[in-house]
Amino acid sequence: MSARVTRKRARMDAEQAEEDGASASTSSASGHGDSQARPGNFEQDPELWFQDGSIILVAGEIAFKVYKGPLVNQSPVFSDMLSLPQPSLDVHQDCPIVQLLDSPEDMRHFLRTLMPSKHPRFASAPRMSFHAVYACARLGHKYQIDHLVAESLEWFSMFYPSDVDKFSKYRDRHQLPSCAIAMVTLARLTGADQLLPVALAECCELGADVVNGFEREDGTRDDLAPEDLGRCITATRNLVEARLHAMEHTVHPAVYEGCEEGCIHDINMFRDRVLCGTIPGLCTTQFWRSYASLLTDEFPDVCKRCAEEFSEEELVQQRSIFRRLSELVGVAVDGWGKKPRSTRHGAQEG
Repeated sequence: MSARVTRKRARMDAEQAEEDGASASTSSASGHGDSQARPGNFEQDPELWFQDGSIILVAGEIAFKVYKGPLVNQSPVFSDMLSLPQPSLDVHQDCPIVQLLDSPEDMRHFLRTLMPSKHPRFASAPRMSFHAVYACARLGHKYQIDHLVAESLEWFSMFYPSDVDKFSKYRDRHQLPSCAIAMVTLARLTGADQLLPVALAECCELGADVVNGFEREDGTRDDLAPEDLGRCITATRNLVEARLHAMEHTVHPAVYEGCEEGCIHDINMFRDRVLCGTIPGLCTTQFWRSYASLLTDEFPDVCKRCAEEFSEEELVQQRSIFRRLSELVGVAVDGWGKKPRSTRHGAQEG
């Protein structure tokens, strides 16, 4: 069996332990078959090794000497675990050693947010890596640190929003497509259904690669559940059809009826080239992808007014798709798309 599969199984065991109360996700570091946690047989983390720390957490072969107080004050799981008598724990530098089943990469990100620091934890959130916030969300859930989960989900909402205005603002700030797989699994884990529509839509971008999952920093993978893979298959067709209808609305003559320059001829030519594939990109699930710049590149004589009308109508259609996104990807999200508004030409959004 490969090391990759072994690590994944260890992660699955850890998550099962969480469901059983998380007590089994830690074990004493005495001679119970785990030599990694024995004194001197681990590598000290160069960042999270405080000389005056009061507890040593070992993840894999990496040891973190940190303060017990922030752990027990913020995590009911750590509070319960560390309050129980554990006479068999090994000790190093007068500190008890606790073996965890989490990866050292995840634990490092997690502890950075909990230990005292000169820098606010999530104040510089946009500069945090996806892997860092993903680890904080999962371990925050596992160790029942609600504020850490909430802050992590708020960070992810910038990239997987449930608000159409936020989506319009951040639609060009996408993570790598495979990150959407991680977001679906996190949404399922935490019950954050509001992340699902955009995340599932972005999973559709992956095509056949969606079965490859999302690779964490430690090499383990997160995979979509079979039900969500099925949703991606159906959603791909739905999103492409929605984009086709949106294009028809965007180039509708009524949008440009006030033009005195005769631009509708060029716009119809543009539509024909898009529909026949001469200009690629129509049959994609990326309903947020814009054609506005391609219109003026292909037909530079289109007047400024018509180019602006095209951009505005295109945005109207994108927002309309967004309001129906929950339905298109096959998930029910309370409050999604409940307030339809009329478009500039009478069609109902959502």
